[in-house]
Amino acid sequence: MFATHPEEGKTISIDPYELICGKQIRGSWGGSSNPDRDIPKFAKLYLQGKLPLDKLITKRYRLDDINQALDDLEQGRVGRPLIEIDPTVGDIT
Repeated sequence: MFATHPEEGKTISIDPYELICGKQIRGSWGGSSNPDRDIPKFAKLYLQGKLPLDKLITKRYRLDDINQALDDLEQGRVGRPLIEIDPTVGDIT
């Protein structure tokens, strides 16, 4: 499983023997999600208390602090920052 992408201009390589042994190469964009189907499903699970999204957010940032959020993410100081465009909308705490 390859869960990211190489830097621009870089490539990945694989031993052809691995393919003969049954390994497969697959690609997806955005996890192959279907937003029209998936967002309502996830919203319903969240509202039922079955999808604890709050646990995914390690720190909230105002939109004005987006550069700090990106720096914190890059430096490993946060795992999943949330950029709040309007902190009065959709407060889940």
